[in-house]
Amino acid sequence: EASFDRMFNFTDMVATASTVNKYAPIKYINNPEALGIAAGSCGDKLAKGAIKEGLDLENCLISSMEASPYYKSDSIRQENVKAKMSASILNYNKFYADSRKKSSRENWKQDAQYSDISDDLSAADLKSSEMYYIENTPFDVSSDKKQMRRVGSRFNKDHKYNKNIHMLWYKELENSCRVSQNENRDIHVVFHNAYLILPAGFTYSLAKMMNGTYGDCSRVKVTFLTNSIETTDLNVVNIFSRYQMIQLFKYYQGIKNYEKTYLASQLTEKQRNNYKRWYPKIQYYVYKASNLGSGISLHTKLALFGDDMFVGSANLDVRSYLMDTNNGLLIRNAHDLNKQYLKFVENILADKDQTLNLSETFANYSEAQVEKENDILIDRLLARWDKKGRVNAERKAQIVDVINKLGSQISYIAYNLLTYKGGEDYVDMFNESEEYDSETKFRLRKMSNEYNDLFKTL
Repeated sequence: EASFDRMFNFTDMVATASTVNKYAPIKYINNPEALGIAAGSCGDKLAKGAIKEGLDLENCLISSMEASPYYKSDSIRQENVKAKMSASILNYNKFYADSRKKSSRENWKQDAQYSDISDDLSAADLKSSEMYYIENTPFDVSSDKKQMRRVGSRFNKDHKYNKNIHMLWYKELENSCRVSQNENRDIHVVFHNAYLILPAGFTYSLAKMMNGTYGDCSRVKVTFLTNSIETTDLNVVNIFSRYQMIQLFKYYQGIKNYEKTYLASQLTEKQRNNYKRWYPKIQYYVYKASNLGSGISLHTKLALFGDDMFVGSANLDVRSYLMDTNNGLLIRNAHDLNKQYLKFVENILADKDQTLNLSETFANYSEAQVEKENDILIDRLLARWDKKGRVNAERKAQIVDVINKLGSQISYIAYNLLTYKGGEDYVDMFNESEEYDSETKFRLRKMSNEYNDLFKTL
């Protein structure tokens, strides 16, 4: 409770609604037509010398705007917002709360009748589970001085910058391999998240699952389930995340191809019989556009690591890692909850009308295909957002060129993170020195930090 209150009450560089209204009055923002007419009228008066610049002009703008038939007062604006909210409630009740159609709404607990208490933990889970509050803070929690806002982090120094949620995710990936080895059982890791463009540290953790650093991860399956370009409200995230996923799944496919060649050409029959795969299964699914209409988009932020579940506010993108304040709850050993949620997700993955597996697609992408797709995506975005045709062919070509160049940079760094194996570990993580014991480690950190800094605002 104290940790949450400390973060919630942190006000450094926080603007209240009243402060925002002081410098950018809502009545101006919400009355563009009335303000435009007033600006034209008062501009004419100023040109004719009927009013002067300064207070005269300001008073003219306000009085003319408020006298306009297009002007919406605060009370009218609030009524409009209330009406819009009421319509959203009716829409929710119609398509989600009241409907019993599986295609539009289903209780994620497959064997339970929906009710106000159907999301409660089972009696067994209440006895077995443990819960921990986890947070990423925008200030140094260990400092005795007045807390000052800070942004960012450095690769493999997440503890120093209080990126505790991401540290948890990375350790959970490693622990999934360890548990699967020690307990000789399958572990399913699921990242069910709205926005995905992985921070450098996350990509590197996946690499360590595939290159043997974490030992035998063969009984671990990692599933990403996220928005598609059709369902997301942040198209730019999906545009750039493709480059990262292409490198990830090309590398993953390369390991599988090497394994086949190695088994066929370099091992005896007896050795082949005793051979054991070491790397995990990795798959990437996206939601298809909903048949319920436009605007239906995933906003979940949940991760499942076998016996552990994390639910919170953090997304799987760089901005969430570097810039955002996040918190969440780690629920351990709630076995019924985990089993029910995993079944819920597996049903979604199995429904080809609802989701699409892009793992093989990413593995087989060519550079020419990506660039052609970029051109198509920009055309679609312009058709949606550039109604007045402000972006001409030359400007569009410049936009596509920037995307292609940034994409190449993402690809280069993702490839290097995936193929690097040089001893960067959690012992080194707590070494506060900025000295490096190898040139390759220096390059790894430099590339990772530049990558994270580049995409922190996406």
